[in-house]
Amino acid sequence: MHSLSDDVLIQSYYRAQEYGLDDDFLDLLFRELCKRNLQHLASQLSTHPQE
Repeated sequence: MHSLSDDVLIQSYYRAQEYGLDDDFLDLLFRELCKRNLQHLASQLSTHPQE
C-alpha cells in the first residue's frame, strides 16, 4: 500500500464503500488511512468507525 498516494487511498476507500465492497477490504484501507494519520478525512466521507 505504500505505493498509493494519499489521494488515491482516500478515493479508493470512498469508492469501496460506495460500491459496497467487502468489509474486510474496507478495514484494510481504513487501517492504512490510520497509519498515515488520514482517518479524519475518511470520517468525512463515511460512517466507518474510527479506531
